[in-house]
Amino acid sequence: MDVSSIAGSFAQDLSQTTQQRTQEKAELLVQKKAMDIQADAALALMDAAAASAPSSTGGDNVGKNINVSV
Repeated sequence: MDVSSIAGSFAQDLSQTTQQRTQEKAELLVQKKAMDIQADAALALMDAAAASAPSSTGGDNVGKNINVSV
């Protein structure tokens, strides 16, 4: 077997491994970014729900509304 063919094969394998690792890192970064976006959206939704929820501290409207789920 020729030494140059072994070296060429090794270099090709190394290049493929490097490309695969780079792709995996990029995929992981995209996944983390998507999770961050989802977390921000969930927090915004919870904040909006809390802000629009009626106060139960008293007043004329307490006990007059009935929530019914169908």
